[in-house]
Amino acid sequence: MPYIGKAPSSGIRSRFIYTATSGQTTFTGSDSNGKTLGYTDSEYVDVYLNGVLLEPADYTATSKTSVVLDSGATAGDTMEIVVYDTFSVFNGTFSGDITVGGKVTGDLTIEDDLKLTSDNAQIAFGADSDVTLTHNPDSGLKIKNTNTSDGNPATLVLETGETAVETGDNLGQISFKAPDEAGGTDAILSGVTIAAVAESDFAADSNATSLRFLTASSGSPTSKMAITSDGNVGIGTNAPAFSSGMGLEIEDAGTCGIRLQRTGSDTSALEIRADDGNSVIDARASQPLEFQINGTYKARFDTSGNFRIGTTNSSPAGNNEAGILLQGSTGAIHASRSANVALFLNRTNDGVIQQFRRAGSIIANISVSSTTVTYGTGSDYRLKENITSMNDGITRVKKLDPKRFNFIVKPDTICDGFIAHEVAEVVPEAIAGEKDATEPIGDVKDADGKTLQTGVVKPDAFDEEDHTWTATGTQPVYQNIDQSKLVPVLTAALQEAIAKIETLETKVAALEAG
Repeated sequence: MPYIGKAPSSGIRSRFIYTATSGQTTFTGSDSNGKTLGYTDSEYVDVYLNGVLLEPADYTATSKTSVVLDSGATAGDTMEIVVYDTFSVFNGTFSGDITVGGKVTGDLTIEDDLKLTSDNAQIAFGADSDVTLTHNPDSGLKIKNTNTSDGNPATLVLETGETAVETGDNLGQISFKAPDEAGGTDAILSGVTIAAVAESDFAADSNATSLRFLTASSGSPTSKMAITSDGNVGIGTNAPAFSSGMGLEIEDAGTCGIRLQRTGSDTSALEIRADDGNSVIDARASQPLEFQINGTYKARFDTSGNFRIGTTNSSPAGNNEAGILLQGSTGAIHASRSANVALFLNRTNDGVIQQFRRAGSIIANISVSSTTVTYGTGSDYRLKENITSMNDGITRVKKLDPKRFNFIVKPDTICDGFIAHEVAEVVPEAIAGEKDATEPIGDVKDADGKTLQTGVVKPDAFDEEDHTWTATGTQPVYQNIDQSKLVPVLTAALQEAIAKIETLETKVAALEAG
């Protein structure tokens, strides 16, 4: 039958013939000969109406199962649809370039290289081309899952053909290497490898596998880090066994640890390491080591080695702030609280509960029993020299001037006692401090001039190098009395009085006898 228009192309073709009804536009399904319409590409479809080839603008062919006319046919019109399909041209060995404009069906075997020479060239997989492998120019390859449904990632699976996986078997790996490097034998080996290794023999209920990371500095890469099937991470070991469940284990014959480094103008660094038999937490950038719970400050080591608990004050006891300061630079301990007891000491049996030393020698102690507290001071003869008897006890006691008074902070409480500087004239060893003594107080500021603390005694040492203290005034330093130092004087005075009484008693007895 002759046709007006484009002659049919060479190749495999299928013809579908339909007799139109009045106004029919859609032609699909079985034709007059019982063949079902189907095609793969509208570019390979010719449509004839009463033997006249229609232009693509006169119809729509996109569904791959139907052709739709823009205008309805007349009853009795003959609709012919010619579909061209791919075909096998050659079966054998071919050299040179091949241009394929259609579809290749069946298996395609290529003995040597397959080259896609166009930038952004793409290989599509699946009936719907749902997975694509695309060339990114001058970069690499991109795998994409074109399925728009949620939860459909692009997935690359490395699958072993091993039928009986045993402990240590490699299930798959990715290696990174520079095979064209001209630097020598080591240079062309893999520099890094990521491998999946079976931890035990596989079974119906077991596929325990670790992920290992191998790196090289010379020679082939060796394992440096592993993530085990139970979630432990090992650096320097393939079998980490974190002591409390899931965790990180670092092993090395030398020093090993973790370093956290902050860069910028305000640098800080923290290292946690095992080093020469020691377990070390090290602030490496002249910054305090601070401890927080739930983002809230609790304690810190400053750069001077002082340890503060619950306070940032340079002297919590001296500045009436609750907290504890262990002053490693000076050996001082500050403990302060707003109410109740500030220091608790306990023994489970009788004995010394606190000991006082000077230059390493014991000079005093405090002992406890179930019923008493004993205060002991150094009195051993071996500690003393120039020992003489006291013979002016009464004279010195007569110089003491006991007073009745109240403390300013307790105006309603009358006390009996002494005035410190008056006692110092008679028993100076009983008094600590000087009359009318004061000490400077001031403000602590940071490097930006921001005031951090006010009215504080000058610290023995600052915890940050850029902090400053500026005097703003003074405060009293009060004298103290050790009442126990009056006991020897009172004892001497009493002994002198007893001696005089005894002398008088002897004289009275003689007079009465005479």
